[in-house]
Amino acid sequence: MAATKMPKGPGFMVTFAYYFLATLFLGSFLASRLLHLSLGTALPYELAALAGLSVGIVGTALNRSEVMELPIASPKVFRNRLGQILQELGFTLIPDDEGTAEPATSPDSQLDRAVAEAEPPVQCYRRSPSLLAFSALEVYVQVGERSAYLMSRVSTLHKIRQKLGL
Repeated sequence: MAATKMPKGPGFMVTFAYYFLATLFLGSFLASRLLHLSLGTALPYELAALAGLSVGIVGTALNRSEVMELPIASPKVFRNRLGQILQELGFTLIPDDEGTAEPATSPDSQLDRAVAEAEPPVQCYRRSPSLLAFSALEVYVQVGERSAYLMSRVSTLHKIRQKLGL
């Protein structure tokens, strides 16, 4: 059964913290070794913090996960066009039983179950393993009657938006 809730990837703060801290730790070690400084002095950490800030901003700008909403006229036409675009970018549709995760919380009440059943399913497109280097692994798509939601990395969503002519 396909998931009915759009997954949420790491947002701005988590992505920034990941890039900043990784660069801070690695940069302070490299700065101390390359400049022959002790890790007991502040200079390696100051240099690494500047590098971490730069890498954190760039990494966050390019690799944070985001949900993009698009208005559509026809769900069927949009699905076909998006499928072609994703195929050009190296993504393939994953069957429902292996590509989408179940919602984080299972619906407990009848109202929750009714809302979950009313929402369109989320489809997962996965990039082929040979094209994985430094790019989004998956694109999640939820197509409704009047709008479509896509979730992936910002750089991938930008490519999709360009190919859609938006």
